[in-house]
Amino acid sequence: MPSTTYPCGGNAQKMTNEQISVVQRVNEVVRECERFLFVTRCSDLQRNALDAINQESKRISKVKIQAVENNEEVYANVLLGLEYVTGAIASELRMYMALKTEEPDAAWDHLMDAQKALAAASQVNEGFKHCRIRLEKLHVFEKVMFPSQVFLSAGTIVDKLECSICGGNYDECQHLAGLPYMGKLCSTVVTRADLDHIAIVEEPADKRCRVTTFSSDGVERNCMTLREMGQVDDGDAVRVSGVVVRYS
Repeated sequence: MPSTTYPCGGNAQKMTNEQISVVQRVNEVVRECERFLFVTRCSDLQRNALDAINQESKRISKVKIQAVENNEEVYANVLLGLEYVTGAIASELRMYMALKTEEPDAAWDHLMDAQKALAAASQVNEGFKHCRIRLEKLHVFEKVMFPSQVFLSAGTIVDKLECSICGGNYDECQHLAGLPYMGKLCSTVVTRADLDHIAIVEEPADKRCRVTTFSSDGVERNCMTLREMGQVDDGDAVRVSGVVVRYS
């Protein structure tokens, strides 16, 4: 499995030696922490790796602020990609740790966070395209490590979309969703919308939105574990509960 490190060669001519040195340091931490991206690894060592990758992520964010202030867009965008990569590693580590403590619902959310971060990293520039290989691996995990999920989606009538970069009306600004601008990835922000319906779908925008419990024969059960959650009095009806909208 290729590492999710950033190959400096692609943009080396556009970065100073000091900037390349910072990226290489991050790569070293990434490689070390990737050694613990297996469910069999010792939980204590995974916690240490999680602390290390979180500390590195904080350092990256501080350096990125300086790069933005210096108007160094290429460098700021590389650091943005590294933020996503370190975030993905942290989320994957949390997934394994949650699975080992019998917290499958939390583990699922961590897996989705890792997938989202790797997808974002691959959009930053060509140097992170190889993150898609690990992303595909995490998509396989979704199928083999967890039971099939019933996904939910909120259908809304959107009245206004804002640009995450400039804060203006997205239909009127010059920024494009999915592209990086000075250390930020452009996205659309729904500021006004009306709920129209809730639907069961196969491919939701956010796979954290799903049915989490169901009732059968008067017993409510967790969808991940089938563990009994309590007694319900619904007669012959089947009741389900879940998450429809996530804001982070």
